Amino acid sequence: MDTLSVSFRCLRTLCCVFVISTLFAASEAAAQSTVAPMLVVQTTTNAIKTSTNDVSEITFVPATPTADYKTLSGKEPGAPPESPGLFRLLTATSPDGITYTATNTLIMDQANVPDLVMDAKGWIYLYFTGAVLGAKKNAIGVAISTDGGKTWTFKNVAMTGNDLIKQFGDPDVVIMPDGRFRLFTTCQPVPGSKISVVYADSFDGITFAYKGIAAALADDNIEDPSTFLVGDVWHLLVLNAKAGTQWHFTSKDATAFTLIAQESFRGDGKENYILSNGYTLSNGSYRMIGFSIPEKNFRSFVTTNGLQWRLEPTIPMKYTPGSPVEGTYIKDPAILKMSDGSYFMVYVSLIP
Repeated sequence: MDTLSVSFRCLRTLCCVFVISTLFAASEAAAQSTVAPMLVVQTTTNAIKTSTNDVSEITFVPATPTADYKTLSGKEPGAPPESPGLFRLLTATSPDGITYTATNTLIMDQANVPDLVMDAKGWIYLYFTGAVLGAKKNAIGVAISTDGGKTWTFKNVAMTGNDLIKQFGDPDVVIMPDGRFRLFTTCQPVPGSKISVVYADSFDGITFAYKGIAAALADDNIEDPSTFLVGDVWHLLVLNAKAGTQWHFTSKDATAFTLIAQESFRGDGKENYILSNGYTLSNGSYRMIGFSIPEKNFRSFVTTNGLQWRLEPTIPMKYTPGSPVEGTYIKDPAILKMSDGSYFMVYVSLIP
């Protein structure tokens, strides 16, 4: 997560398939009537359909993504503290989702706060805040992998529909039941306002249409959203940077969230963990993995209702002293369950 003046402080496209005749029919109907056409988008699951009357939301997706820029190596010269220019994205794997092993594989330098989702085709989308992404600086990018995380294509992420938002960061993406990507991101919705969480929707995971404010506090900034579904309730955790805790919001539809509590997630001692990302377990429970910079490790917490949490005894991963790729500590783990049942992690460390 970085500040708006620099970057948001540290602390998920869906390939939509149009039936061409449907578009032609909608266009013809629009010419004969003032009623906005309703377009039906068939997703790649061949089982889910969603409708929209906003043509601007629909984006054709190429069979193979093309890169917008090449990533840079090393630290960003002159990068201030907590800027993404000082951090890098590394990978780890796990056979069971409990214990992770670092692979020493670098995805990119000058990036922070990763988030992972997988679409119906099996493509992986890795969202992050990057320092220099081609012509853009301190902006959200997405790396797309069509081969299970072996190679990546880097794209800029755009948000349309609110010209007042000049910069946004801390990406948190979920794929909704109808197949669309929903981005939660921190920004000033209007100049001079407190930093809030807004949400935007996309059918390709690259260009998002602004929808509105998801969560805000009247007297404080909120940053670094983590959104997850337990049962039929959506939960949103956001950072209270001053206290090192997380504000807890809930929603029935993942649009407007209501504050319910301020949470502290304790480890074995007095250390506080910031829950970062997680996944649903086979029994319907939810596991979140968090980090503590002083402890230099990750811990996992499990909930059955999103309200009460249990610390698990196993430490999923620790910083490796003397590592050739990790610098000083590790943080911000993003987790994805793969089709073979294994788990893929992207996490952050300082560039040594």
